[in-house]
Order: sequence, then C-alpha cells, then structure tokens
Amino acid sequence: MASQFKNDIFDFGFVPILVEYLDSKNSTVCLQSAAILTYLCKESAKNIEIIAKSGAIKYFLKRLHSTIPELPSFSLTFLHSVISECPHLHKYYDNPEFVKNVEKLINSNPSNDIMTNAPALLVSMCKKENAPLRDDTVKQLLKTFFKFVQHKNDKIVQDSALGLRMLALLPEKPYPKIFDDEKVIRDLTQMLKHRQEKIQTTALLIISRTINGKNVQLLIKNDIFTQMPKFINKSDAKLVNLALQIIRKILLESKTQTSNFLDSNLFPMIIQKFSSPLNIQKEAAYLLSFFAINGNENHISIMIDKGIIEAYCNFLKKTESLEISESITIGYYSILLIAENRRCEIFDKLESCDGLVKIEKLGKHKNQNIKKLSTEILGFYHDKNDGQTCNKADTW
Repeated sequence: MASQFKNDIFDFGFVPILVEYLDSKNSTVCLQSAAILTYLCKESAKNIEIIAKSGAIKYFLKRLHSTIPELPSFSLTFLHSVISECPHLHKYYDNPEFVKNVEKLINSNPSNDIMTNAPALLVSMCKKENAPLRDDTVKQLLKTFFKFVQHKNDKIVQDSALGLRMLALLPEKPYPKIFDDEKVIRDLTQMLKHRQEKIQTTALLIISRTINGKNVQLLIKNDIFTQMPKFINKSDAKLVNLALQIIRKILLESKTQTSNFLDSNLFPMIIQKFSSPLNIQKEAAYLLSFFAINGNENHISIMIDKGIIEAYCNFLKKTESLEISESITIGYYSILLIAENRRCEIFDKLESCDGLVKIEKLGKHKNQNIKKLSTEILGFYHDKNDGQTCNKADTW
C-alpha cells in the first residue's frame, strides 16, 4: 500500500467509512475493511488511536466471533494493538463485557493461532504501564483467569497464571483488596493442587503477598495449613520458602492459630529445614523465633518438648549467618524468659550439645543485639548455677 495512499485514507476521512464497513453484511467488504485497518495500525500508535476513536473497537470486538475466515484473527490483532500501544485508551476496553467477549472466543474452540493469542490479550490489560482497571473489570478478569488456569491447553494455563500474578503483585495497582473475596480465596487454594508445579508456585506467591487481616480466616477455612506440608517437603527452595512465609504471615494475622499449628506435624518439619539452603534456613529460623516471641507458656512448653532447643543448638554451632544467629538468640532468650520453670532442663540440653560454647562466643559478637542477647542468656545460666532460678523440683 503506497505511502501517499495510506495518508489519503486519513486525510480525506476514509477511516470512519472503513470502520462502518466492519459492520457490513457483505463478508468480502467486511473482511477487506478489517485487513486495511489492521494494516494501517502497523504504521504508528497515532494511527491506532485514530481508528480506535472512530469506533472500531466495538466492531472488532463483535467480529471476534465471526464465522468469516481470518476476521477473528484480524480483530484480535487490532484489539491487542490498542491495549499494547495505546494504554491511554483504556476506557474503550476497561469493562467486564470486553473480558467476557475474549473468554467467549477462547471457549469457542478457535484455531490454534487464536487459542494461543487470545489469553495474551487479557494479560496485556494487566500490564503495569496501563492505567488501573475498574474493580468490576478486575473481578471479571479474575473469574476468567481462574477458569482458564484449569484449561487443558498449557499456553492458556500459563497466560492465565501470569495474569493472576500481575493483578496480585503489581504494586502500582490497588488490586490486592480484590483478593479478600471468599470465592477468590477458594479458587487460589485450589490452584495449590494444580497438576503443574509452576501454577502451584504462582498460587503460593499470590497468597504470600496478599495475606491480610481480612482474608486470613478465609484461607484457614479453606484448609491452607493442610496443604503446606507437601510444599515444605519439596526440593525446590522457592516453594519451601514461600510455604514458610505463608505460615508465618497467617499466624501473625490470625493471632489464634498458634496452638493448632504447634499441635500439627508442621512444627517438626520446620525444625528439619535447618539442614536446607541458606534462604530457607533464614525463613525457618525467623518463623521459629516468631513462635518463641509470641507464644505463651503452654506454646513454649510444646516447642521444648518437640525439640526446639536441640535444633537451635545444633544449627547455632555451624551457622555463620548473622541473621540466623540473631533469630536463634532471640528465640533462646524468649524461651528462657517465658519458660522460667524449665530453665534447668533447657540448660542441661544446651550443655549436652555444647551450645553454651557458641553462645559464649556470640557474647563477643560485633552485632550489638546478638551480643546483648547472648549475655542475657549466659546471665540466666549463671543464675542457674548459683541456685537462684533452679532447684530439684524444676528438673525431670
């Protein structure tokens, strides 16, 4: 198409006519108009904007479902151009009906090319470069993505998971509140059972980033805890770390699940994570210290019975990580402070595993918090030896 001829189409007002032809009952006229308009869009974003503002979007959206060969593909290409190249035109596509039309297209069992590209159109709506979408549009996108994340076509599954991730994690957009809905939480927890591990990872990441005081009870209601063991036992460090983060955040927000958690099989599994890669060790140490700081006397007693002292001790002797050393000394100090009637037992365990030697060294640490905590722990120990806090009645 000659450059001058393309310019004439715009200069002499042919664009609105071509747009009107998109609604023609003559299939040849309709198809040729779509081909010309789509071709013009390749030239510049300005062309896309002129065509879109001439009313083309509603016709191309309608033609997504056309039985005329190639017309759905032209329509998809144009709509993708608008969203990708002209995000300031979001008012033309920011509505639930736009999403429903694309969903309907995917459901119609179209060609492989359309099946591959249609979900990407919805994902492009979620890009951070675009203006925040309306809440009702986001809700429809969530509904569609959750539906297609279970699709048999892997490309559709991956695009749907990407769309969910973008809606949940882009900090510029006020979307996390959408994840306080009961059905959304139920769909998210169902993703944890997906056949693809990548999709499970996406669900873990979204849950980890969106947990708050409003949705935490919904997560508990949907048995989030019962799904964590399989992830904690995974060899993939990212999955393990996300599972530990979720447990910590749920306990922090709920403030009522500590006893249930300590009674479960999760606690000893977390203790075992001290033999894992460093980033998992840090999250495990942080989580256990969280229990020690926030637990009551009964919680601390359960932790002692389940081996927290020995686990801390064995790991403290081999770690060089400042963060882990600090988490463990915080944990020890908190346990000793609360479980006053079991201090003899605690120090007996420490002496048996040579943990006191390491704590004495930490008493000279350059980190002032570790140094102070280690000194306080040793102060409890010296009190024990002086007979001030421990007597025979306190021992086993």
